[in-house]
Order: sequence, then structure tokens, then C-alpha cells
Amino acid sequence: MLKVEIEKRDDAWLARLPDVPDTASYAPTRDAAIAETLRKVASKLERHELPDLLASNGDRFWIVEVKRHGSAEGARPHTGAALLDAWRSLPRLDPEWADAVEDVVRSQPTIASEHDPWR
Repeated sequence: MLKVEIEKRDDAWLARLPDVPDTASYAPTRDAAIAETLRKVASKLERHELPDLLASNGDRFWIVEVKRHGSAEGARPHTGAALLDAWRSLPRLDPEWADAVEDVVRSQPTIASEHDPWR
């Protein structure tokens, strides 16, 4: 069984057989991407480049549409401005927290006072 995966990209459709190298195709429409991928598979079949794959998979083809992570309808692309907005919306830490961290750091031994295992 050979599986054709189809994925909607921002500017085109991608169709490919994940088990067969060099079959990925980009096209403006879903059908055009599938057709081009199947042309590439047909060409490989004519050149006898897929005998092992066909012997192990039989004669079935599956066409599966793949949903990209984060490709939900209406989703916005990640931008630096969006990250900055998210950072600014985080709650502010108590100013005394930084003082407490600095006190802990100052109480730690310095490198000069540590035993040097290389001497």
C-alpha cells in the first residue's frame, strides 16, 4: 500500500509519497499536486525503480490529507511583534525576588575558594 500525503501550504499544495524519494510536488491546486506526484510515481514504475516497494505494499494507493501543526483556520503566523506582545503581557515579578536571587548567588563559594582537582 502506497500512501499519498497532501498538505496545504501558505502558497500552494504539497503532495508526496513519504516512502518513495523524489515524489514531492508543489502546485497551486490540490488536484494538480496529486497529479504531478502520481506522474513521478508512474515514471519511476516505467524505469523499474520501485519493484521492492510494490512487492511489499501490494497494489493499493491511499490519499491522505495531512494537517500541519499550527495550521488551524485563522491562525496567525508567529512574529517577533507577537512574541514581544506576549512578553509584555506576562505578570511582573516582585522586585524583591531579584534581591533574593542575588543574595543566594553572593553566598555561593567563588572559584578561587574551591578546590582545584587539577593541581
